Amino acid sequence: MSNIEGVQLITAAGSVTISNGVKIVYVNPASLLATLVPTFPANANDLDELWFHYGGTILTGVAVVTAQTLTPNSGQSIVGTLLTAPLGGSCTAFRYRGANTTWYKIV
Repeated sequence: MSNIEGVQLITAAGSVTISNGVKIVYVNPASLLATLVPTFPANANDLDELWFHYGGTILTGVAVVTAQTLTPNSGQSIVGTLLTAPLGGSCTAFRYRGANTTWYKIV
């Protein structure tokens, strides 16, 4: 996992907390991940956006993660249908509303 200038790369299964200030998360493993549990950043600001992009090494239309659980950080919530088994070439995005500490799915 790396975090360079607002980008975080995930290449391994398991639980990972997205770093504060990250805007783009690339989920690009070498092969299918059985499980992935990304937790949203702890210190989000009003109107922050977080984009998840899947694949790259894994081709478009091929499963990248078998079972994914997008998880809000402590005191936050997520509204919208969440990708649970994303395919290569797919993406999803969320915008944070600070007034009610909620991430809303926008894509």
